[in-house]
Amino acid sequence: MKLDEVFDENYYDFLQDELRRKEHDPYEDDPAEDTETSMEDFIIAKFEAGEITYDEAKTELRKRIDNDVEYKFWTMELAMAAELLDDDTQ
Repeated sequence: MKLDEVFDENYYDFLQDELRRKEHDPYEDDPAEDTETSMEDFIIAKFEAGEITYDEAKTELRKRIDNDVEYKFWTMELAMAAELLDDDTQ
């Protein structure tokens, strides 16, 4: 069997591209040291776990966030979590 019969040139090129890309950003696929979670995520997780109500979560988010654009983002995340919870109960 000859090497060129088993050697896939396209796959080799793909692997070389992956190696080059990861040289520039070693955490692109799996940030091994990224363990930080925002308080906003915790508030939404508490809502998802049933520890607080939707309105309590919105109030907690408002206490933490004074920027209206950021508050809008997190309330949309909260609304999506509520929608997903409704889908699970049906």
